[in-house]
Amino acid sequence: MKFIFTLSFASLFTLSGLAQTADGCDGFRYFYDVFDEVEKTTVQYGANVNVLGQNQPLYMDVYTPAGDQADHRPVIIWAFGGGFILGSREDVADACIGFARKGYVAAAIDYRLYSIFLGVPDSLTVIDVVTKAMHDMKASVRYFRQDAATTNTFRVDTNRMLVAGVSAGAITALHTAYLDADDNIPMYFQDVLDDNGGLEGSSGDAANLSYSSEVDFVVSLSGGLYKKEWMNAGEPPLVSIHGTADEVVPYEHGTAVVPVGGQTYELVSLDGSGLLHARADDLGIDNYLVSVPGGGHE
Repeated sequence: MKFIFTLSFASLFTLSGLAQTADGCDGFRYFYDVFDEVEKTTVQYGANVNVLGQNQPLYMDVYTPAGDQADHRPVIIWAFGGGFILGSREDVADACIGFARKGYVAAAIDYRLYSIFLGVPDSLTVIDVVTKAMHDMKASVRYFRQDAATTNTFRVDTNRMLVAGVSAGAITALHTAYLDADDNIPMYFQDVLDDNGGLEGSSGDAANLSYSSEVDFVVSLSGGLYKKEWMNAGEPPLVSIHGTADEVVPYEHGTAVVPVGGQTYELVSLDGSGLLHARADDLGIDNYLVSVPGGGHE
């Protein structure tokens, strides 16, 4: 699976043109391991009120290739899975280390989760939790833009900003990339957005919020988008892996669920990778889908 993902990602990264003009790209860097050692730096990128009404600081671990002298490096921001109830940024550490060894700056972010102690969430509550996660990821994107414009600690290329995720993290990344003001957003969804500070949210400070949260590329491992119609022509390329028999996040259309403590809770209706990549094909968006026949939620 790891080899298939690496090959798929490299193929689309090349097709999209993001690799050829990246600083230091020699046909080897960004596709293969070129660094043995990786450094990790933990930073606070924002804060916001969680579902328990507590102000939650938001951290991310930033992985960089040790000894690298290149400037303008692509950055890939990873969000973990866990049904918006479980998980931590350490869950995607291996993915970040793998990309840092290839020459990327890679980040594993915190994002706000739901607390099952509040009871079984209804669909509007799930939309609220997805919105909070999206806002947190947007703040992390803005953090790197702000860093590039000020201290330039991480030396990222703000024209090559990638978001990625696993399961709930992939749902977060897809909404970060494709939900915008031009979309036909149902009123109940818009109300949730408005209650959380609009499309951008408020997970960063005033300086953070002055930067763009737009991204250039999306990586989705078993993810989905609330409405496939939110993907429009000219939006970022997408690479995905998804099992056709995924019982947690639908491969095509269905209700995402999360198993917790021996019980299964329904989350929200989603359009999965099968529909998203068909939509991308229709719109002329560069995309690459690896469908795993009979594969479940892995």
